[in-house]
Amino acid sequence: MKKKIEERIQEEIRKRVLTQDETIRQRQELELDREANREALAEMTSLSRQNIDQIAKQVRDEFAKKRGRKKKFIIFGAIILLITIRNIIVSDPDDTRKHRPESNQTGKIQFVESFTNNKNNWPIGENYEIKRDFQDGRYMYANNNQGFCSWDQIPVKFPANYEIELTSVWLKGQYDEYGFMLVDAAQKTSFYSFQINADGSARVGTMVNNEWARAANWTEDRAHQGDGKTANTQRLKVKKGEYEYFVNDVSVARGQLNKTGPFGSIAVRNCGDQTVAFDHLKILSVDDTNRKKIIMDESFDTPDAGWTPKSKLISHRYFENNMYYYRANEKDTCFFTAIDMPLDGNFEVSLKSVWKNGEQGAYGLVLAQNFTNFLAFHLHSTGNAEYSWYAVDTYKKESGYIKCGHPGDGEIANVHRVRVKKGQFKYYMNNKLVTTGAMPDIDIKKIGVRVCGRQTVAFDNLKVKRIH
Repeated sequence: MKKKIEERIQEEIRKRVLTQDETIRQRQELELDREANREALAEMTSLSRQNIDQIAKQVRDEFAKKRGRKKKFIIFGAIILLITIRNIIVSDPDDTRKHRPESNQTGKIQFVESFTNNKNNWPIGENYEIKRDFQDGRYMYANNNQGFCSWDQIPVKFPANYEIELTSVWLKGQYDEYGFMLVDAAQKTSFYSFQINADGSARVGTMVNNEWARAANWTEDRAHQGDGKTANTQRLKVKKGEYEYFVNDVSVARGQLNKTGPFGSIAVRNCGDQTVAFDHLKILSVDDTNRKKIIMDESFDTPDAGWTPKSKLISHRYFENNMYYYRANEKDTCFFTAIDMPLDGNFEVSLKSVWKNGEQGAYGLVLAQNFTNFLAFHLHSTGNAEYSWYAVDTYKKESGYIKCGHPGDGEIANVHRVRVKKGQFKYYMNNKLVTTGAMPDIDIKKIGVRVCGRQTVAFDNLKVKRIH
């Protein structure tokens, strides 16, 4: 009998605790929504926050008067009841102490992002792995992948003796190599590469069957360093299988073209994360009397030599309908972007997200030290949520997926909420607990969003508050 009574007592305690917790949470959410609404109004209008608070008070007072006229009797009784309850509470010092912290549970709102504008400088724009096209009489060639080279080649019938001249301008990005290649007619993975680097150096490289057979050391101070406007001119002179390579009329290297060939095409080449404009390509045949004849004179004004423009979009970030949209377009790849937001101590972060379209994949909230050490609080488009810690692109810990979110349908929103207190975190999805654990030993310096795979997600109502 005593055991059954104790079980009933424990069950009643659990119910009451959960009920009170839900009441407090709803009160907190209501206050946060009020705060976010006023912050958004302050951003969208010329009124100050003080003006908006005054208007809000006037509206609430007017509504209170209307209710008072309709329910005068009920309110009078409620006032009497509240006065009675107040007297009871004040008469009990212990009970007063229990209620005092309630006014602090909401916490102080530190940051609200409604995405009505970009005052916080979220990254926007399209991001391409490769984009090459013709603009203003130039062949614009953008790469966006460190350690990766690409090229575009066209067929050419080379005589025994010839000269090649290529003029280009480094426009932006991180300094890396670019230039032109002579490609073997039979083996497309064999070529000579005549390179300059945006740092001002130059060299010749030889690849045979996709393996570097020779890559000479870089010779410094041969090219102009990339500054977005200064052109470099590469020139190659070939006579009876021997070559001399020049950059801006200064000799860089000499040798024999005996590792591969004969050549059947010429290519323009770009490497790393940079954008280069190729301005002019000229190929001349040279006879034994040094008379020259133009084989190709490509100014890129009206290109007709067979170049292949190409674009591969990998992500697109933009604002629309007062939300921050992130379109990812790379299978099995995750992208995240962030703004500076140092956080320590006790805090809570919440974020609303709406899956819009695409393939199934993970997305969500990120707390980061940098772009290689961060915590990801994900929701999968199927409605499953999980937590992961990444350190130098390696999984350090995962919670496993928990079913607690709404599956993506293009409209319904999910709310991610992370609460950090005394070195412990709790991750909620739509107010359902996903997982809890100890915070990893990292300094939170950024807050952001993350999207994986080929899908588009819209983010809204990002809030950060201090908690006690």
